[in-house]
Amino acid sequence: MFWRKQDKEPERWYLLPAMQHGARKKFIQRMIAAVLVGSLTAAALGAVIYFTNRR
Repeated sequence: MFWRKQDKEPERWYLLPAMQHGARKKFIQRMIAAVLVGSLTAAALGAVIYFTNRR
């Protein structure tokens, strides 16, 4: 009907947490940090194992 207001609810949309502004940048930064921390941890653990088994 022309005299009734249209319901805007079907047109409403929401952003999911992964769709926020800068999500890709944050993901890349966290991925780089995770790779660096994992590499340092693996190197430290490898060094400890190497030096303890080295007679």
